Amino acid sequence: MAGRSRTAPGDERFRALFANAPVGVALCDPDGDFCDVNTTFRDILDGTGIDPDQGNLLDLLRYAPAESDEVTTWRRDLDAVNAGTRPVARVQLSLAPPDAAPRLVQATAARVALGEKDYLLTHLEDATGRRLERQRLVYLATHDALTGLPNRELVHQRLVAALERSAGNGLPVGVLYLDLDRFKSVNDRHGHHVGDALLAAVGRRLTEVLRAADGAGRLSGDEFLVVAGDVPDETALSELVRRIEGVLSEPVEVNGAADDEPVTGRVPLSVSIGAVLSRPGEQAGPLVRRADAAMYAAKRARRRQARRSPAAAREISVMRGAVGYPRAAVAEHR
Repeated sequence: MAGRSRTAPGDERFRALFANAPVGVALCDPDGDFCDVNTTFRDILDGTGIDPDQGNLLDLLRYAPAESDEVTTWRRDLDAVNAGTRPVARVQLSLAPPDAAPRLVQATAARVALGEKDYLLTHLEDATGRRLERQRLVYLATHDALTGLPNRELVHQRLVAALERSAGNGLPVGVLYLDLDRFKSVNDRHGHHVGDALLAAVGRRLTEVLRAADGAGRLSGDEFLVVAGDVPDETALSELVRRIEGVLSEPVEVNGAADDEPVTGRVPLSVSIGAVLSRPGEQAGPLVRRADAAMYAAKRARRRQARRSPAAAREISVMRGAVGYPRAAVAEHR
């Protein structure tokens, strides 16, 4: 029973430490069978299907994949501790079925002598909170708080990974550089609350329209980057741009305030897009700069065309090595 020794070590201080430790503690025989466990150990195993009275240290592996590093490491290190060739066995693993809430534990076992017997003294610590907090901090460090999209650093990493895959399969990577049109005037006229609503809407719409092989990120301000993997040719790239432009051309429903006056309604959304395909051996930096240049060229072309004819501003301008999409795509020129 927890709190009452079946191994009867003579030191009552050990018993007090054992029973009241803030982590799970178990005394196990050299084969790993549980001889005595404290209350915290029982609490950690509660709901896992592992019997704290009749269980074994290897039972902690019941939800780990059979050939995983956790299984190999725990078995190997327990044998080494028993053989006296390793002081401590340590592993982090899950005690929850795949479809259940996470329950991560850190298990540590060391050989100790109590009286004339050898035992494996095992600590079991719930690491779920630490892991979730670490994941939360990593997410905050790599994602934009407003849109939920990857930030500049993470989208760059994903572009580098996509280019590495491209080098292996020979399929180009498409990079789309997006810039919202007249975004500053939206902030000035309606307030930053409305501007934030537009940015958040762009993030949601990009996430909805992209393929599983694609990814989007917010670079800064009103600039976004889309990384499209396995794009076979310019036709496929153009189709992707048309889909993105389609979802980003719809007005955004907003609720805000400007100069203490309420702002409620639909705010137009317009975007300029520069789209390029990667070249063999091209690095991420030059590729993004080409997409950026294509976006600015498309924006300038649209402004020039708009002065002549509003309809002309809605055409696609295809340039050498880049496809620039100033606004809604309805015609193509080569």
